[in-house]
Amino acid sequence: LHDLLTRDLTAPASGKRSPSHLHPRFIEDFAATGHEGVAKLLQRIIQRPEVEPFTVQTCVVLLGKMKCVDAARRIQELYRENKSGAFGRVPNPGFRRRVVDAVVEILGPGSAEFLREVDRTESDVGLRKRLDDLRKEIRF
Repeated sequence: LHDLLTRDLTAPASGKRSPSHLHPRFIEDFAATGHEGVAKLLQRIIQRPEVEPFTVQTCVVLLGKMKCVDAARRIQELYRENKSGAFGRVPNPGFRRRVVDAVVEILGPGSAEFLREVDRTESDVGLRKRLDDLRKEIRF
């Protein structure tokens, strides 16, 4: 566990697959332990562009549930990167919906500026509907 929290996430561990390819189920199980290093590790994982998208999505959801304020800025950047297709990734509206939900969980009313940005730029019907629902909770 200490190794996961302290080493370079891109370096292979004694011939094994890199932790940058951790399975989302492992991430969920690790988060469920309540270990004090969970948020730190999840934040490190979402910084890496080579990490599998579903793993990043799992980390985003968990950081939202943990209300990890330190991760809010990076999670907002992930929305922008996904919208633009950064790192050769296909834009994914489902991922962006989870990002929006995580930012709202973390920042609450403080997410209004981000929600205004999403409202100006988002064309996905499902996410537009989610924004309509959020307007009832948060004025933006």
